[in-house]
Amino acid sequence: MRPFDLRSPPPGTPDYSRAEARVDGAVQALGFAAAPPAAVILGLVADGTTATLGSVIYGLSLTAMTACSALYHWVQDPSRKALCRRADRAALFALIAGTYTALLTGSLGDALGPTWRALALGFIWAAAGAASYLEIRHPRRFERTTLALALLLGWCGLMLLNPMLESLSPAVLALIGGGGVAYSAGVGFHLWRTLPFHNAVWHGFVLSGVICHYIAVFLTHTS
Repeated sequence: MRPFDLRSPPPGTPDYSRAEARVDGAVQALGFAAAPPAAVILGLVADGTTATLGSVIYGLSLTAMTACSALYHWVQDPSRKALCRRADRAALFALIAGTYTALLTGSLGDALGPTWRALALGFIWAAAGAASYLEIRHPRRFERTTLALALLLGWCGLMLLNPMLESLSPAVLALIGGGGVAYSAGVGFHLWRTLPFHNAVWHGFVLSGVICHYIAVFLTHTS
C-alpha cells in the first residue's frame, strides 16, 4: 500500500484558464477580507457568555474557511496546493458545524434545553469531523460521499424545525433557509466541471450562503 503523503497532489486536479482563476480569486479575496472583521464584530456584540462562546467558535471557523479557501486558490506549487485543498475542504465542514454551534448557543439552544443541545452539537461535530477526515486522508476518493454529508449536515436542521419555529423570528428562519438553498444550489455548479467559471460560481453561492447565515447568527445573538 502506498504511504499517505499530505503533499502529493490528488489525481484529477482540474486546470482553469487565467480568466477563470482571476474571477475565482476575486470571490476568494472578498470572503477572506470580510471574514475576520465580521467575526470580531459578532464576538463583541453577542449577548451573554454562552452566545459569546458560540460566536467565537463560529467566527474562528468562518475565518479558517475563508483563509484556507483563499490559500488554495493563491498557492501555485502543486504539492502545497494539494495540502491547501485538503485544508479547504475540511474547513468547510468546520464552518457548517460552527454555524450550528452559533445557532444552538442562542435562543434555539434555549428552546431545546441543555441535554438535546449537547446531543445535537455532538452529532454535528462528529459528522463534520468524519467528513473532514475523509477529505484529508482520502482526497477526491470519497468526494460524492463528503458532498452528501455536507448536504445532510446542512439540512439536518429540519429535525429542529419545531424548536426553530418556536424560538426564531421569521426573518432569521428565512435567512437560514436561504443560506441552505444557496449552498445546495452551488453544489450542482461545483460538480458541473465542463461549465466555464464553474468554480467561481460555486464559491459565489458559498459566499451567499455564508452571508445569509452570518446575518441570521448576528440577529439571534444580539436580540
